Amino acid sequence: MIQKKWVTGVAVACSLMLSASVALADKAEIKKKAQKTAVTLELKEMPADKALDLISQKSGITIRKTDVPKDIPNITASLKNVSVLDGIRLVTGMAGFTYIIEDDGIVVSSKKKEKAE
Repeated sequence: MIQKKWVTGVAVACSLMLSASVALADKAEIKKKAQKTAVTLELKEMPADKALDLISQKSGITIRKTDVPKDIPNITASLKNVSVLDGIRLVTGMAGFTYIIEDDGIVVSSKKKEKAE
């Protein structure tokens, strides 16, 4: 009986460790893809959230927006063959937003408590 409980505990611990390592791998893969994928965009007086949508569409990387205000600033920028990550840094920086890389994509927020990676 004791042995069965120990085996179950080990199985649960292994399962949790595997889930954590998969999440880390997902974050690493997203970051790698965002660094290696290039985009070219002309953004003229475009709302920052729409610019992020366009980067997401062109790259295939999910960009979710949370806590973004209704009065989103317009930005103008010419992105020529820049990495998706650099494009996101530029747009979020111009708009006063922050971003983090999560295991399911990139999350953009206007909250200052979020930490950019």
